[in-house]
Amino acid sequence: MNRFLGCIGLILLLAVSFGTVYAQSGNPVKFGIRLDPDRITYRVYMTSTSAVSGNLAKVMSAQVTIRIEDPSLTSVFTFSNLTGATHNGQQMVWSSLNGQVENPSRNGSQLPHDYISFGNSAQTSPALFDIQANTEIALFSFQRTSPCAGAVSIFVNTGTENPAQAAPNNVADPFNSPNELRTTPGNAISILGFGINNVYGGNLSNFVSCQSGTPDLSLSITGPTTLTAGVTSTYSLDIFNGGGAATTGTISLTTLLPQGLAYSGSIGAGWTCNSTTLSNGNVQVACSGNPTILASGTNSLSLNLTAASSLASATFSALVLGGGETNTANNTASRAVNVVAGPAADLTFSLIGSSNLTAGVASSFTAQVTNSGAAASSGAISTTVLLPNGFSYAGGAAAGWSVVSTTLGNGNIQIVGNNSASIGVGASSAFTFLATPPNSAGSGTFGGVVIGGGETNTANNTFSFPFTISAGGGGTVSLATSISGPASVAAGAGGAYLINVSNTGSAATSGPVTVTFTIPAGMSYNGFSGTGWGVSSAVVNGQTVYTASLSGGIGAGASAAGLTVNLLANAGASGSVNFAGAANTAGQVGSTNTFTRAITITSSLSNSDLSSSLSGPGVMQAGGSASYLLTLTNNNNTPTNGPISTTFTLPAGVSMASYAGTGWNVTSSVVNGVTVYTAVLSSVISGSSASAPLQLNLTSALNASSGNVSGFTIWSGDPNQGNNGFTFPLNVQSGTPSFTTQFTGPSNITVGTTSTITLSLTNTGSGMTTGPSMLTMNLPAGTQFNSFTAPAGWTINSVVLPNGSTSISATYTNTIPAGGSPSPFTISFTPISNTLAGSPIIITGGVSAPNSSGSSSFSQQFQVVNGQSYPADLSGSLTGPGTLTAGTSGNFTLNINNTGLGSTTGPITATMSLPAGSSMPSFTGAGWSVSSTAGAGGSTILTATYTAAVVSGGSPTPLVFNVLAGVTLAGTTLNLSGRLSTLDEVNTVNNQFSTSSQVVSGSAGGQSANLSTTIQMTNTAPNQYEPTTARIVITNSGPNTATGITSQVGLPAGNPITSLTTSGGSFNSGTGLWTVGALTPGQSVTLTVTFSAATGGVATVSNEIISSSLPDPNSTPNNRAAAEDDQKQVCFSVPLTLCAGQQFMASVSGATTGIQWSRNGQPIQGATSSQLLITQSGTYTVQTGTPCEGGGCCPLIVRDGDCCQLPVCVPITISRNR
Repeated sequence: MNRFLGCIGLILLLAVSFGTVYAQSGNPVKFGIRLDPDRITYRVYMTSTSAVSGNLAKVMSAQVTIRIEDPSLTSVFTFSNLTGATHNGQQMVWSSLNGQVENPSRNGSQLPHDYISFGNSAQTSPALFDIQANTEIALFSFQRTSPCAGAVSIFVNTGTENPAQAAPNNVADPFNSPNELRTTPGNAISILGFGINNVYGGNLSNFVSCQSGTPDLSLSITGPTTLTAGVTSTYSLDIFNGGGAATTGTISLTTLLPQGLAYSGSIGAGWTCNSTTLSNGNVQVACSGNPTILASGTNSLSLNLTAASSLASATFSALVLGGGETNTANNTASRAVNVVAGPAADLTFSLIGSSNLTAGVASSFTAQVTNSGAAASSGAISTTVLLPNGFSYAGGAAAGWSVVSTTLGNGNIQIVGNNSASIGVGASSAFTFLATPPNSAGSGTFGGVVIGGGETNTANNTFSFPFTISAGGGGTVSLATSISGPASVAAGAGGAYLINVSNTGSAATSGPVTVTFTIPAGMSYNGFSGTGWGVSSAVVNGQTVYTASLSGGIGAGASAAGLTVNLLANAGASGSVNFAGAANTAGQVGSTNTFTRAITITSSLSNSDLSSSLSGPGVMQAGGSASYLLTLTNNNNTPTNGPISTTFTLPAGVSMASYAGTGWNVTSSVVNGVTVYTAVLSSVISGSSASAPLQLNLTSALNASSGNVSGFTIWSGDPNQGNNGFTFPLNVQSGTPSFTTQFTGPSNITVGTTSTITLSLTNTGSGMTTGPSMLTMNLPAGTQFNSFTAPAGWTINSVVLPNGSTSISATYTNTIPAGGSPSPFTISFTPISNTLAGSPIIITGGVSAPNSSGSSSFSQQFQVVNGQSYPADLSGSLTGPGTLTAGTSGNFTLNINNTGLGSTTGPITATMSLPAGSSMPSFTGAGWSVSSTAGAGGSTILTATYTAAVVSGGSPTPLVFNVLAGVTLAGTTLNLSGRLSTLDEVNTVNNQFSTSSQVVSGSAGGQSANLSTTIQMTNTAPNQYEPTTARIVITNSGPNTATGITSQVGLPAGNPITSLTTSGGSFNSGTGLWTVGALTPGQSVTLTVTFSAATGGVATVSNEIISSSLPDPNSTPNNRAAAEDDQKQVCFSVPLTLCAGQQFMASVSGATTGIQWSRNGQPIQGATSSQLLITQSGTYTVQTGTPCEGGGCCPLIVRDGDCCQLPVCVPITISRNR
C-alpha cells in the first residue's frame, strides 16, 4: 500500500536480534481518531507514555491506516483538505498513500471494508515539536466529501496491542499483511529519541461514525447455491450493525422457508429458535437472542436445511428486527437455491410361485419387494396384489408386514400389504399368501404394484404374473417323500432333517396334506421350520406321534415347501435308530409316500465344533433401525455335512425387517406369544472356517425395550453344544444426545505454512442420534481453509463470510449411539496474515443433531508464529500500427505483466510522452484512468493509473490509447515511450516500453473507413468428408465510402470446395484474392464457401483486408497484426484415423514457450516440447505461452481405424513414423 511501512519493516527485521518487536502493547505511542460535530471533519492524533524533546522528538517516519466499513460493497469514501497539524508554527506534511483500497478480497470473498493509508517522513515534513507524556498531540485532519456511510476506525495490526479493548479493536484486521493484494497496511511510527524501532503500541478508540448514534442492522445469507435432496446443508445468517451505536435489547430473526425446504436445527451462541408450519405449508423459523453487536460488528446464526426430492428450486428469505435500531429498510435478505436429486431407493415388485395351477387346489405365493436403488428406503411401503374373480384368498403374513384383503364389486380380490421398515440397498422384504383358483380350467394374470419407500422412479413398480389352471378331476394323487440329514449324531448333539413332499400324480391334492412321524428311541424332538407347515403332537398307544400339516394343497407334478425337523440325540444314548414317517392325503395311491433315515448315535466326539456369534451396534435408538451379522464358526478341522439351524428371539418391540446372506433362509413362527426366528444354513462350513454371514436388518418401535438377542445353533455333527448359543445385549435408547469435541494437532502454527488438525466427536448424551449430526466451526479472519480428509459418513463444506472468517460445516450421516464416537476427520488450513504471528487463533463451533437438546459449543486455541511477503515485478510492451496517415488516429495497446512472486501493493502507474503535434482523443481499458499534462516542447505527458491489485503471474486489463497524428507530422516518425511504476517493486529495469509509427501524408481529405471482418463456421468438428461452410463477412462501420477494397482469403488445402457464393465483388479460388470494390458506410459483403472436410487434422480459414482507398482508424491493411479487426482466423478439427501399428508426430510451429500437451483434457506428463509422438486415439490439445488468435484453439482428434490417411498440416504439422 505504501513505501513507509516497507522501510520500517526492513529496519525492524534487521533489529530483531536486539529484541525489537512489532507494535507491542508496551510501546509508548498510540493512535486515535475523532469526528468533529460537523460530522465531516476527522482528526487523527497520538499520545505517548514517555516524553521526549528537542531534536530527539523528531518523527522520522509514520504511517496511519484507517478502515471504513462498507458492508454493501458499493460505497466509496472520498475526502479532501488533508491537512497536517501545526506545532510551534511548523506544519507536518502528510500524504495519502496511493489512494483507497476498495473491498479487497480475502480467501476468495470481498471484505466489507475499505482502507486508506496516510504517510509522513522526516524528508518531507520538517516539523519539530516536543512530545509531552500522556498528552494528545494532533497529527493530521481530513474532510469527508462523500455521503455518510460506514464507521471509520484506526486499523488494528495484531489485536495484541489492544488487550483491554473490545472487538474489533482486539482482533487483527482481516486485511493484514500478508494479504492477497500483497499490500502492507497498518500503523507505525519511528521517533528519533526512541531509536529506529517502530514504537506504535495500539489504538485509543474503537471507531467514529457520521451516522446518528443508533444501531442499524442489515442481513446477508451465505451458504451453498445447490442442495442435494435429502442431504442437510448449513446456511449462515449474518447480521451486520452499520449504525453508530451498539445494539440493545432483543433481536429477532425470522426465516420463511417454502414447502419442500425443511428446518432441522440451528447453531448460534445465545440464540433460541422455533419452527412453525403455516396454513399454506410454508415453514416459519423464528429465532430470538440478546447479542450485543457493536457498531460495525457482526453476529451470525446458522440454520440446517434439507430439501425434499420434489423440490427443483426455491427461494427463502429472512428478516431481522430489534436491537434498538430505527431504520428497517435494509433488514431483509433472500437466498435462491437449486435442488438436485440425491441417492434414492428404487423399489421393484415381483410375485414368486407356480404359474401352473390346479382347479380348486390352493397354491402358495410370495410377494417380494426388492430395493435396487442407491439408498435404503424410507417411510411406509404399500403393496397391492389383485386376484381375478373366482379365486379365494386364504391369508398371508410375514414379520413386519400387515396384510389385509378386500373383495371388490367386480369379484376381484385386492390384497394390500404394508410395511414401515426400511429395505436396505440390494435387500428384499416379502410376505406369503395362499390363493385357490376356481374349480374350472382356464388362464389369466395376477397384477401388483408397490408404492412409497421414498423412491422417485416408479416406472418399474408393477408386475404381471400369467397363470394357467388345469382341471382338477380325472387323475390320481400320488405323494412321494424324501429325507436328508446327518447319518450320525453324537450323543448330546442335534441334527436337522429335511423332508420333501411332492405330488407325482396326475391330479392335485383335494384335501389336507400331512406328514406323520415318531421320534426314534434315544432322540428328542427339538422343533421344526418350513413355510406353510404346522406341527402338532398326540400320544397314541403310549407313543408320541407328531403330525405336520400343510396349509395348502400340492398340484399335479408340484412340490410343497420343505419341512425341517430338528432332532436331539440324548446324552448317553448310542446305537442305530431309524427316523421314519409317511405323507398322506385323500385319494393317495402308491407306496412312495413313506420315508426312513438311518441314524447312528455315537458316543465318540466328532472333530467338528460349531459356535455362533452376533455382531453389530449394541445401541439402537427407539424408532430406529440397525444391521447385525450372525456368523457360525467351525472350530475344528472336519467340515459340516448337512443343514445347520439357528433359532433366535429379539427383545420386545424389536423385529426383523429383512435379511440377506448366501445360503441362508429365515422363517418365523409365534410360540406362546413370542416370535421365534429360525435361520437355516444349507451350505457347508469348511474345517477351521467361518460361514457366510447372515445380515439381519432390525427395526425398533418407539416403545421398544432393551434386552438380549438370544440364539442357539443345532447341527447333528456337533457333540459340544456348550458354545452353540449366543446372547447379545441390545440397548434401546430413548434419551437425547449431546456432544463433546477434542482437537489434536501442533501447538504452534506457522504463518504461511499449512497445518493439519484432527477433530474427534463423542456423543456424551443419553440417547442415540436419529439423523445426521451437524458440526459447524469458524476459522478466524487471517486463516485460509485448504482441504479436509474424512472417513466414510462425513461430508464437509466451507464458505468465507463477509468478515473474512471461514465457516466450515461437517455432517455425519450415520447414527451415533450414546457414548459412541464416529471416526475423526482432519482439516488443513494456513494462517496467511503476518499480523497473526505471536498471537493465538481461536477456532469456535458447535455440534447438534435432529433430536439433541440444542447445540454443544466448543473452542480451541492455537499459537501462531512468524511470516513473510514478496514483491511484484512489472514489465510492459506497447504495440500499434506501423504507419499512420497524417490527420488520422490509430490504436496503441499497452500490455502489462506481473512476473514477480507477489501481488502489487498499490496502484500501477504508466507514464507516456506524446510528441508535439500528436494527441490522445480517447482510451479504453476497464479499471484504468488517464490524465494528461503539458510537457516540454509542446509534448503531452499521459499518466494512466490502474488501482486494482495484480496478482503474481497476472495482468491488468490492456490499455488502448487512440493516438491522433497531426498533419504537421507527415513524413516523420511518431515515437512513443513510457515507464511503469508501482509500490514496493524491487526490479525496475524492465519497466520501460516504447514503439514507433511512420506518419505518411494523407490524400483523403480527412476521410476514413473502419473496415472489419468476421468468420463463422457451421461445424468446427466435422467428420471426414462431411461438408462444412465458412461465412466470411467484411463490414464498413466508418463514416465514409471506401473503394479499392481487396482481401486475402486463406482456405485449407486438401479440402475440396463444393460450392462458393459472394454477395459482392469477385473471388478467385485459385489465389484466394477477394476483390470487393466499394463499401458505403454501414454496408457489408459476404463470401460463403462450402467444402468437404477430406483431410484429417487441424486446419484454418482466414481473411485479411490488404487494400483500401481510405485510412482505417484502428487497423492497417496487410500488416498481419492478429489484434486488429481487419484480420480474422478460425480453425476446425477433422478426426485423424490411426491404423494399427501406426503413429503420428504432432508439432507446434513458431517460437513458443510454456508448452503443455494434454490428452482427453488431462495433461500428459513430460509432454512439454514442441513435438508429441501420438500412438493412441484421443483428443489432443496443446497450451503454450502464446495465446490463440481470435478464432480460438482447436483440438487434434485421433480415432482408431483400419485405413490410412494422407499427411495433414497447418497449423499443427503431422508426419507418420513406422
